[in-house]
Amino acid sequence: MRSEERSGVIAIILLFLWGLPLSLPFRYYAQILYDSFAHIFEKINIEPHRSVGTTLILLSLTAITIVLLLITKTEVGKYIGAICACVSLLVFVFSCLNSGTVDIVMATVLISIVLAMILLILFKMNKILIWISDVFVYSIPISLIAGLVFRPLFELGKAWKYIAYAGRYCPVNIAYAYNKLMSLPALVWGLFFAILLTFPVIYYSFSRKKG
Repeated sequence: MRSEERSGVIAIILLFLWGLPLSLPFRYYAQILYDSFAHIFEKINIEPHRSVGTTLILLSLTAITIVLLLITKTEVGKYIGAICACVSLLVFVFSCLNSGTVDIVMATVLISIVLAMILLILFKMNKILIWISDVFVYSIPISLIAGLVFRPLFELGKAWKYIAYAGRYCPVNIAYAYNKLMSLPALVWGLFFAILLTFPVIYYSFSRKKG
C-alpha cells in the first residue's frame, strides 16, 4: 500500500477511535508532547492557554509531525513506533514516581505495547512496524484536530456528545484560547487551525515507504 493511502486509512481509524478507550496509548503519547511544549513556553513566560502560546504549540507539534514523516522515509522510520512507545512508558514511570500512584490499566497497556514492539523488531516484521510508527506519528495531528474541533463541539452537550465523541477524552479545549478573537467564536478558529495544520501533514505524507 502506498504511503498516502496508508496515511488516509490510519487517520480515519484514529479519528473514529479517538473517543474510545482503544486509543488510550496514542492519546497519552500525543498529550505528553502537548504538555511538554506547554511547559516549555510557560517557562519562558508565554502563557500556553492564550492565543499566542497555543499557536506556538500548534506550530511546534505540526513541525514535529513533519520531521517524523521525513524520518519515515528512511530505514530508521520503522522504529519510530518503538521509540514513541518507550518514551511514553518512561514518562509514565516518572509520573508514577512523582505522584506515588500507579494507573494499572495504563501501565499494562504501555508495557504490552513496548514488549510487542520489541518482538516485532526481533522478528523483523517491518510492514507492521511501519504501520504502528505511522499510528504514533498521526496521533499528533489527530489529537490537535480533536482538541480544536471535536472538543468544542462535545462541550455543546446534548446530541453533540454523541456526534463529536472524538473530543470526549481531550483534556484541553484548544480552540478556547481563540474565543472572541476578532469577534469570532472558538469553534471557527478551531476549524481554521485544524484545516491549516492538515495541509503540510498531507503534503509530507506522500512518497514515503510502502507498507
